[in-house]
Amino acid sequence: MIKPKKKKKTTSEPPKYKKNKGGRPRKRTDDEIAAIQKEICNRITTSSKSLRQICQDMIKDVDKMPHYRDVLQMLADNEEFSHQYAQAKLKQADLLFDEIIEISDDSSLDLAFTEEGKPFIDHEHVNRSRLRVDSRKFYIAKVLPKKYSEKHEVTGKDGGPVEFLFKVIYDDAQQKSED
Repeated sequence: MIKPKKKKKTTSEPPKYKKNKGGRPRKRTDDEIAAIQKEICNRITTSSKSLRQICQDMIKDVDKMPHYRDVLQMLADNEEFSHQYAQAKLKQADLLFDEIIEISDDSSLDLAFTEEGKPFIDHEHVNRSRLRVDSRKFYIAKVLPKKYSEKHEVTGKDGGPVEFLFKVIYDDAQQKSED
């Protein structure tokens, strides 16, 4: 049996396509990009997470957060965003400094108990806390060396080298003996 051929639609309406779930993302408007940049800076300022972690947390909402490499490209292309990002990282360093005090003061998990109920020091937790503190200290010393570094550099006028002036004072007796 021969099947009849289907007739082509002769309507002037464009065909309806299903929403594409893959492929290249749509272009964002300048307002959307500015909102994304503001959100990135806000999240950096208010959390101890890295940019990579922030992007991974928000990547599920494709319309809102670009991929990590796209944010790095934005930083390279947009001088204003780069400045805002740098300011956010400086504020984050202060937040991390506060976390150092909190981590150091928290001894709630330092003491653990055996099955028999005997207390013992949980060295793993103590060492992890030490690592967390040291990591934060290292980071903030690099980001804000003038404020948090253990080394203090001495500079002269206008940030130049230090000038030393020596004034030699002679006694009258010494000056006469030299003449």
